[in-house]
Amino acid sequence: MKECVLYCALFPCDYEFSRDTLVWSWTAAGLIKSEQNGDVGAVAIRCFERLMQLKYILHSGYDHLRDQMMYKLGNDKTEFLNKHSLGVQHRNGLDSETDVEKIQHLSLIFEGIDKINFDILRNSRHLKTLLLHQCSGSGLENLLHDVLLELKSLTILDLSCTEIVELPSSLEFLKGLKYLDLSETPIRRLPEWTDSLCNLETLILVGCLNLCGLPKCMYKMIKLQHLVLDIARQLQSMPIGMGKLTNLQTLSAFLVGKKDGNRITQLRNMNKLKGSLSILKLENILNKDEARDARLHDKLHLTKLDFVWSNLQDAKITSEEEILEHLQPHFGLQELKIVSYGGGSLPSWISDPSFTQITSITLYGCRYCERLPSLGELPSLKILNIVDMDELVVIDRLFYQQQANQRQNAFPRLEKLSFDGMSNLEIWTGIEEGHFPCLQLLMIGFCPRLTALPSLSYLNSLLHLEICDCPKLPCLPEGRLPSSLKCLMMKDCPKLKERCYSEQGEIGQGYECSIGGQ
Repeated sequence: MKECVLYCALFPCDYEFSRDTLVWSWTAAGLIKSEQNGDVGAVAIRCFERLMQLKYILHSGYDHLRDQMMYKLGNDKTEFLNKHSLGVQHRNGLDSETDVEKIQHLSLIFEGIDKINFDILRNSRHLKTLLLHQCSGSGLENLLHDVLLELKSLTILDLSCTEIVELPSSLEFLKGLKYLDLSETPIRRLPEWTDSLCNLETLILVGCLNLCGLPKCMYKMIKLQHLVLDIARQLQSMPIGMGKLTNLQTLSAFLVGKKDGNRITQLRNMNKLKGSLSILKLENILNKDEARDARLHDKLHLTKLDFVWSNLQDAKITSEEEILEHLQPHFGLQELKIVSYGGGSLPSWISDPSFTQITSITLYGCRYCERLPSLGELPSLKILNIVDMDELVVIDRLFYQQQANQRQNAFPRLEKLSFDGMSNLEIWTGIEEGHFPCLQLLMIGFCPRLTALPSLSYLNSLLHLEICDCPKLPCLPEGRLPSSLKCLMMKDCPKLKERCYSEQGEIGQGYECSIGGQ
């Protein structure tokens, strides 16, 4: 653990990082030792958590664009880290007095590539880590070309946030390279020789907006464990044969192709996948058998799964119902998102109470779904977002429980519920005593035909109620609003606005009330 924390001294002041990138760096640098061939990644995560307890690592904030928590070093630990650093951090370049021969980990912080003498690095034969920070200026690939030929021991190369547009060809000969970060660079392509980096374990391509494809022979990189990219919508398809990368633990996105080597069945044997996976272009799946062959239920370490269809259809597609039914994930899933699904009903498995750990469900653009599944029986569901479900007309008792005579509380853990863009929704009924015992936030937006809401008086934990763009809603539901309410917001609901102004004694008592729009 000591070496892991001292490695962090390579980072500039106030540098933000994710947990994953740090633990992958530790692993690539050989700082993590597992006992009896155990999971090195799990050991690294435990080390990270321990350093958080000791305040060496602090929360920095949430990156909503990347959907991940960010961290930084504790300010009061900086002096200690700099004094006992495992490596060397240099600002504005190296000088001739620097003893580079003994350096194993090096971080260079400079404002422009003209400020650094890369030739000095030629003697850094033991260098394992090279991090470049705050680099501006073009031509970095040319300056690095000759130097990299000498860095035979290099295992970690971080070129993130530089202005590199292509990889130096000399990088091909760094057979020991395990970690390559190209995030937030204008790099245009990865050369076909990238597959010669036969020991590469981590490749980070987050924010590479100019990148338009992955190497054709990527299937040869059989030691690759982490492929991180957020450019899935820019790629046309995955490289052929990705299914051979059975050591992959992190795969941010998979685009279903139309060729034999990039269909969804390539996922069949990728059972080490962890964390989040977005599967896009699901319209390219031929049939239910192909969907079943992806064996998503065997991916026991996935916690978040997105199912995304690319194009909005002009009519309901019943074949998509069978396909989604056979894409059932394992019961330990925590978050689920379904986007632009063209079927008329959602899969039966989505309401199975055996999904005991699922906390968040988002249904976005499922325009042809005519009924909501019985999601009220999911024991751990905390967040439910339903957006643009155009064919839904009625929300009734089946939304809460499959059997009308069941006595258990519906949605026992739900804290946030939102309906938005329900263009044909007319009636919402069926909330009974004991339903939604933990609901704190209820948002209803753009439901132009909605005329009735269920009684909200049973929602004893409700803090925030927001109703927008519901022009036909004549009044608030019968009975008083819950005493727990702190904020009521209404906008562009003319009938409701008129009714509320005529009954001012019925609203605004004990909570903040905002009525706006027409």
